[in-house]
Amino acid sequence: MEKKNPLSQAHPAIYILLAFFLWAGAKDIEILFRGATVTDYILWDHIGLGWAFESAATLLAVLAALLLYCFWRPRPWGVWAGLGYLGLDGAVNALGFLLAARNPELAAEAYQSSREVRYLSQNEDLVGLLMNPQVMEALFWLSLGVLAAMAGILVWQRGYFTGRDATQG
Repeated sequence: MEKKNPLSQAHPAIYILLAFFLWAGAKDIEILFRGATVTDYILWDHIGLGWAFESAATLLAVLAALLLYCFWRPRPWGVWAGLGYLGLDGAVNALGFLLAARNPELAAEAYQSSREVRYLSQNEDLVGLLMNPQVMEALFWLSLGVLAAMAGILVWQRGYFTGRDATQG
């Protein structure tokens, strides 16, 4: 008997989750490879928590990989891996925002340094805009909104991972 690919009958919302977690997992792997040149790492390291940022990035990559596995081989724990990912990413974003807001000069320097080592253009106007407290706060809340939306979709579509009819949510 031929096994069906669970994604072939999945609700379209599952594809949104899949795209998000493919991107998120790739982002986390890139962060691990870039190490000390990542803007957030520089901010965390400034207060002696660079090791914690690296640990969080590693855990995020593992959680994303576990959830991605569950898209092809649905398992009930996939929902918990995804929710764990989203919660930890929200916490990492929150601490990064607080550190940048408390030390905007260091945040600007870290951002520019991060772009420089990747041979990306340096744009003083963009840095000024991104370090504007209102813009930083808006981007922070936007990131939390995206994470909350992904958590909502994940909980709504948990049947895909638990074996219930995923099309019913």
